[in-house]
Amino acid sequence: LAYGESESPTAESENIKKARECLSVNKVDEAIAILKNEVQKGDPPEAQCLLGALYLQDKKDVKAALPLIEKAANQDHGMAQYILGGLYLEGMGVK
Repeated sequence: LAYGESESPTAESENIKKARECLSVNKVDEAIAILKNEVQKGDPPEAQCLLGALYLQDKKDVKAALPLIEKAANQDHGMAQYILGGLYLEGMGVK
């Protein structure tokens, strides 16, 4: 499973698809806005993981990313679990 691919066999929400389209043309801030809205509507783990990864990758903001990635990982989202493991391995997000 490559990052950016949906882990779920069910259909992805239209907003997450729009966010991925924004990312494909380097409109990161627009993708973040879409994903924030999606997370606020119901905390889907795919949106949490993607938003958290964007905070890490683009904004270098571990403090904002960690709660999102942890929530997605706790909902058995495989990519979030992988990212969280990497963060913990690097000592980020641990006290």
